[in-house]
Amino acid sequence: RRSSDLVITSGEYVELIHDALLTRWTLMEQWLKSKRRFKLWQQEVETRLTQWTASNSTAVAKKDSEELLRGRDLDRAEPWLTDAGIQLSTRERDFILAGVKLRETENHERESARQRELAILGQKAEAEEKLARELIERLAEREKATRRVRISLYVSLAALLLTTGAALWSLYETSIANARRLSATARDY
Repeated sequence: RRSSDLVITSGEYVELIHDALLTRWTLMEQWLKSKRRFKLWQQEVETRLTQWTASNSTAVAKKDSEELLRGRDLDRAEPWLTDAGIQLSTRERDFILAGVKLRETENHERESARQRELAILGQKAEAEEKLARELIERLAEREKATRRVRISLYVSLAALLLTTGAALWSLYETSIANARRLSATARDY
């Protein structure tokens, strides 16, 4: 048993000389809050850690990933890896690191899947753009063909009108010539 002005230690226990140390000593207060959060975290995670450790493989990389920390639980646990005031057991450290590695793997897989999907969408967009260009070219060709047909139709119509006009004029001239001949023949008689 050791004693000093502020604390008395006895094995694993520390006894404070005065309660004011808990409220007035900010560093001690922060340290106790941190330790309290860590102990609560340890209690919450112990079941999952035990199940993960007991999974059928002894290799850390092959253990059951269902029990690993994810999302907010992993975000809460990750700082414990670098907190100098916290001493994680090897099991706890491996457990957190396995969760971090799983998150990185899943993020990489999601990003790879996203990149594959973007590549497929890019290919589809290129194919659709090519098809659209082909359709536009076909439409332009059809418009040109339609324009040629219209021009041919107008030319044919004009030729028909001219031919009809010429035929009618010829018929008129023939009628007049016949009428003059008949008139001349009738005068002769």
